[in-house]
Amino acid sequence: MDAKSFYESNLASLKKHHPEIFALAATLSLTPKGGVEKSPKESLTYFVESDGGNRCYLHERNDPESEIPHFLKMVPVDATGVVIMLGMGLGLTPGAILNQRPDIRHLIVFELDPHVFRAALEYNDLTPMLEDSRLILNVGPSPDIDKVLEGCQKALQLETIYTLTHQPSFQLHPDSFAKLYDDVYAVVNSYNVGGATTLAFGDDNLVNRFANFPVMAHSHLLSRLKGKFKGVPAFLVAGGPSLNKNIHLLSLVKGRGILFGVDTVLPAMVAHEIYPDFIGAIDPQPITWEKIADCAHLVKDKKISLICSDSVTPLVPKRFPAEKVFWIFSGKNLSSWLNTLLGGSLLTAGSGTVAHLNLLSAVIMGCSPIVFVGQDLAYSKGVSHVDNTVLTNRELLEEMVKTRQDMTQVQGIDGTPVTTSRSFAYMKEFFERVVYDHPGIYINATEGGAHIKGTDVLPLKETLIRYCAGPCRSTVKKQISELPDPNFKARAGSVAAEFEKAVKRIKQLKKIIHRSEDLIKACIKEVRKSRKSRFRSFNDLPSFLKKKFNQIDQYNADQERDQVIWQLLEELTMEGLRESERMKHKISALENRPDCYQEWLVKNLERISYINEVRLKVLHKFHTPLESVSALLSKEEALDFNSMERAKLLFDDNNYAMADSVLKNIAETGNEPSEQLFISGVIALVYGLYTKAEECFARAEQLDPGMGKRVSKIQNDFAEQYIAYAEMDEMDKKVVRHMLLKGWRCCKNNTWIESKLQELARDDLKLFEKGMEQGEAEKMRPVIKGWYETVTEDARDLPFLKPDEMALVCLYYAKLAWKEEDKGDRVKNALERGRSFDKTNADIHAMLAELFFERQAFESGVASLNAAISLDASHGRLWEVLGDKLVVQEQYTDALAAYEQLFNLTPERGDLLRKIGDCYLALDQPEAAREIYYQVKKILKNSQHQP
Repeated sequence: MDAKSFYESNLASLKKHHPEIFALAATLSLTPKGGVEKSPKESLTYFVESDGGNRCYLHERNDPESEIPHFLKMVPVDATGVVIMLGMGLGLTPGAILNQRPDIRHLIVFELDPHVFRAALEYNDLTPMLEDSRLILNVGPSPDIDKVLEGCQKALQLETIYTLTHQPSFQLHPDSFAKLYDDVYAVVNSYNVGGATTLAFGDDNLVNRFANFPVMAHSHLLSRLKGKFKGVPAFLVAGGPSLNKNIHLLSLVKGRGILFGVDTVLPAMVAHEIYPDFIGAIDPQPITWEKIADCAHLVKDKKISLICSDSVTPLVPKRFPAEKVFWIFSGKNLSSWLNTLLGGSLLTAGSGTVAHLNLLSAVIMGCSPIVFVGQDLAYSKGVSHVDNTVLTNRELLEEMVKTRQDMTQVQGIDGTPVTTSRSFAYMKEFFERVVYDHPGIYINATEGGAHIKGTDVLPLKETLIRYCAGPCRSTVKKQISELPDPNFKARAGSVAAEFEKAVKRIKQLKKIIHRSEDLIKACIKEVRKSRKSRFRSFNDLPSFLKKKFNQIDQYNADQERDQVIWQLLEELTMEGLRESERMKHKISALENRPDCYQEWLVKNLERISYINEVRLKVLHKFHTPLESVSALLSKEEALDFNSMERAKLLFDDNNYAMADSVLKNIAETGNEPSEQLFISGVIALVYGLYTKAEECFARAEQLDPGMGKRVSKIQNDFAEQYIAYAEMDEMDKKVVRHMLLKGWRCCKNNTWIESKLQELARDDLKLFEKGMEQGEAEKMRPVIKGWYETVTEDARDLPFLKPDEMALVCLYYAKLAWKEEDKGDRVKNALERGRSFDKTNADIHAMLAELFFERQAFESGVASLNAAISLDASHGRLWEVLGDKLVVQEQYTDALAAYEQLFNLTPERGDLLRKIGDCYLALDQPEAAREIYYQVKKILKNSQHQP
């Protein structure tokens, strides 16, 4: 086919299948700046000439089709997802993808340069590509991305997305295609993040919501605070690395504004004795609790309230000792239903991060101005978080920055570009949308990172002066603590009634589905035993089969009528919907083909059967918690508020914070039965109070020897949970060590943890030593600091570290502190601790000597130096360090003695002998000095004559 024929057939296909693109293509002509060139393999490539005469080739000159295998490698052979291609050149790759990846749902092609597309129509046969129903094509410099993607939203939510960039197109129009990439990413991400999150956490979200419900029944909805703090400044504190610069100023907010913190930042705030009014939590994974677990016991009396999304891991609201818990609900069906049951009406569009949750909360409360602090949304100096945070991954961040994987640049707070990740960029856009949708005063007091559009940049100190000059009407904590608790008994009764209605409907639906399944199996059996091609349409079916098919349709209609239940379970059915859509896609190839009617019929029945199977599973997942939560609420409603029975009920529901509160009231009676001690011991484990836990367990076993098995089980359960955390993907070493240590402290007879910690410690010590040799010890700072803290806390009982290894940890920590120019008690304490573990470590004695010399504690220094030399004579070099210090102090006699000590060990050193002579001269002993200088000359002369 010649070029003219290509063009005409391509245009005809466009007119039929892509009329909007046809209207544009019909008006285009070939650009005089473009041309084709034949490769040695006889295939064509296309080029565009710049004004300077340089050619930009849109395919490899010697082998244009060599790009095809490269792109096909990026899309697995069995891929069922969506492929997006930015730039197409002559369309070599899009056609190959559609041909060789038959199971993909859509191929979406964006070509910004209409003249390049015109060339593709001219020089390549695009008809197979253009006639493929999976192709979504956009041509032009300003695509309406939302409109282009509107026909494949379901697939974008459910499937894997493969984004391919045609690099020659990016070289031809770098700025335009770079912007297109960012814009497409933002839109696609908004679909896929929601869909992927629902797929990944749909089950967790349902389980979490019902596990949280007993807490919700005692708690407030965030709508209770709507407009309550109108005009009060809100400071939204995130955990960006710039917070290290101004976190100390947050103490000035107390009594003058509201402090919101994300869960990640709480340990950093507590380390500075700053206690926020609210902490937000949103993540559904259980490990989220570990962000705040280590400091939870330190804030028990600090009146910090929680703001939680309804699907947050129950470990947070059931463990954190909150003053009050406030719940925020999204517009998702199940979330909205639970909100209604609790008497709420306020819903949000949802929030992707805890920082977003806090912003929405501040807006709902009516706060003004709203001030962002520590909201870097970028990697300042290659660091992701403020100091003292727990779940960070420095190793992963370093790899991302090094490889530039998933990285981009955005405008910084000072107007210069800053490096960030695409997920951070998406978070930034969310902030900007909220700011735009809710006009007001927004200030970015973050000292570094990305600019948030719609905010004024103002340092935190100036913000405090300008907006927090006077006190609030009354402190936020006081207003919150004075809120009356909801009527639990009234709530429990009304909720139980609604849950019973839902259970009744679920049972009816299960019956319908089982009946449908029986008929489907019978129909499949009948169709399969019939001769192939006997049935070519529905009319060919015997009447008894038609009747069964009609009954199946009726059962489906009966199911669909109960839209309330299916809408509530939308998140749980998404995985099933994805598979169902894939089946539907394959079945569509058999439509309108009489010879394939029987196969089409069976596959449709199998698809309905699959949907039934999914629905039965999700109905069971819904049915079980409805009944268990209803029973729990009924039991609690019947119990005395401050009774051991209620404490045990709460404990069995893992509601440790409320159980602890009940036990506190019971304890005032002075009665501590073994059960109460056991529960107190478990709660102590939750808060990391290991000594207290051991004491409670020991006393419980004294009262009831049978308690031993329960204690061992709970200790082992906690240890296993921490092992699971340590083995999670993408955990950096610092976090792994921390999780394993917590597991070991919960269960000190767990030999697996012990051996793993031993292996980790030895690897880390070797890496640090290697880092010291290569000048890269700084990278190991968090790890060595963590081991030092462990040695400090648990020195009496660390079976996985030998005494000499504990001494090395102390020595390495001292070296890091010394590098920071901290030559005070931090170094001294570390070295003395190390010496207590291993008195034979010469390096520790030597470093102590050097430290004492720095601090002019010469007597202690000499004692340490003598100890070092007795173990390793090479440390005699420090006599010179001592001598130099004494010379500065004009203590020449002592300096002379120090130099002579070293000279006895190294008599060949003429420079040292010269220092001895200088001391004699300073002591007004010229004859002795002259004799020494003469010896110096001899040494120098001898060294010159040596070969």
